[in-house]
Amino acid sequence: MPGLFKWFLIFVVATCCLCVHSIDVSTSWLTDTIIGTNATLQCGWTAATGETPATLFLSPNNNSNANYFTCEIYSVPPHACTKDPSALEKYSIATSLRGSVSMLITKLSCTDDGTQYYCIVSNNSKPPAISNSVLRVKVPPTVPTLSNVQTGVKENSSITATCTAGVGYPKAGQIVWKAYRNGQSVNLPPEIVITSMNASQPEDDKCTVRTQSSVTLKANRLHQNISLACFVTNQDFKPTAPDTCTDTKSDLCAQTEPAVVTYPVSKMNLKREPASTLYEGARVTLKCQAEGNPLPTYSWTKIGDENRKLFVVMDGLVSTITLTSLNKSLDAGDYSCKALNIVENEKYIFLGFISLIIDENITQTSTTIQKTPTTVTTVTKTPTGTGSPEATTVISESGNSSNTVSMIVMGVILSAIIIVQFVVIIYLLLRVKGKYLKENKATKKEPRVYDRTVTDPHYIYIDDIHSYTTAS
Repeated sequence: MPGLFKWFLIFVVATCCLCVHSIDVSTSWLTDTIIGTNATLQCGWTAATGETPATLFLSPNNNSNANYFTCEIYSVPPHACTKDPSALEKYSIATSLRGSVSMLITKLSCTDDGTQYYCIVSNNSKPPAISNSVLRVKVPPTVPTLSNVQTGVKENSSITATCTAGVGYPKAGQIVWKAYRNGQSVNLPPEIVITSMNASQPEDDKCTVRTQSSVTLKANRLHQNISLACFVTNQDFKPTAPDTCTDTKSDLCAQTEPAVVTYPVSKMNLKREPASTLYEGARVTLKCQAEGNPLPTYSWTKIGDENRKLFVVMDGLVSTITLTSLNKSLDAGDYSCKALNIVENEKYIFLGFISLIIDENITQTSTTIQKTPTTVTTVTKTPTGTGSPEATTVISESGNSSNTVSMIVMGVILSAIIIVQFVVIIYLLLRVKGKYLKENKATKKEPRVYDRTVTDPHYIYIDDIHSYTTAS
């Protein structure tokens, strides 16, 4: 039994010695590993009580010599390091605080990317403690550039743009698109199509990716003044895109000019002011506005008097003419408004008509009859067949106010005559009926008697008031 206990104590002591007498090693990068800069790799160790680390080795995996750098841990001066002849000039060893040494790597390049560095600490009596760390060279993204930009298009054609940029380390960056209108951020149109592809060139650094992203948008007039901007995001340098593309270098962005969507003139609106009945001596303003880009030009003509010059004024986007001191014989009739624009060297015309009915300047009643113009729109092709459509809008007024007033007066008079006649007839009928009832009341009513003793078919009919004799 004592022998077994002795061996048990020996086992416990040996196990404790193995646990206590150990060395922990760690490696870490003290500086950011950006291409073109210097990087510092630190190797640190912690020795247990009684442990005596003696030697430290540092080596990249691309060198076959395990003793790339050798440091005597307990030496004078402390951590004295020697450099193997095979070590490159871009590597150097520096001593630091007790318990660590650092390796300096100068002028990082893509060839350093992926290199695995080892730190080995040994006490010359046990297997060495090892720590390793991989070098990832970070590459900042570049400012994007735009190409193949097409923002001045005819409606139903495509707005396009291509954005190219170095997005940095593979899978670390990408290109994103945003849309703006009049300086305000808007949602990307649902009709937009975005495609991306790798556009790296043979001379590009291998630790970075050049990406090309293109957008295509089938434009309509709702996309007027829209601009598109591409941003480069990178999780190492700029993980998110700013709200606006204010500074292309700091924001890593590029933005197109606002889109100009052209379309033929269409949808004419014609009206006059005032809309009430017109009388001689008054004034009236005719207004005409049509949709189109470029903005249409306007001309007015009085039908049947084409040589008459009408003074045209643009009130914003509305073309107007004003007629004063209206004259029935001179100003009444139809007026045409012609809107014209040119899209991609094709001429487009839209015609509209409005009719003026002018009444004589008679004393008006206190009631004014308001009439609403009736609009009829037709669209026809031009005779040339060039594809430029010509549309016509016709506005006309139905009826004549003076005739309407006369008809109303005549109707009132006829109605009054009919009512008087009806009252007279009712009165006469009531009078006859009263007389009839009075006579019946004065005369005793006897039943009708038929003389049935007479065999001859002729008979005598005795009525209450009158006697009728029927004979052959």
